[in-house]
Amino acid sequence: MTRLIAALTIAALAASTTFAAPAGGKEGKKGQRKQRDPAKVFQRLDANADQQLTFDEFKGKRPEERARKAFARMDANNDGVVKMDEFKRPQRGKGRAKGNKPQP
Repeated sequence: MTRLIAALTIAALAASTTFAAPAGGKEGKKGQRKQRDPAKVFQRLDANADQQLTFDEFKGKRPEERARKAFARMDANNDGVVKMDEFKRPQRGKGRAKGNKPQP
């Protein structure tokens, strides 16, 4: 009897682990983000289609401070605009060194 309970417990745990894992990472289940194409997001944000994002284009509905920090991380050359290559670049760390702030 003890062996039967142990075997059923192990089988139940194995089944729940197998079925709980998302397939491909794009399921969109609650709490999971879908992968987005950076080029499509960039085009949607680029209101005047000049192939670069200003802070105002990027900000959208984000809170001001959060948007400024994110924009500063993306603006690699600190020229006040974000181009496609900067937008696609993986973001690492939280912020930049002092003095490197986006221009409003």
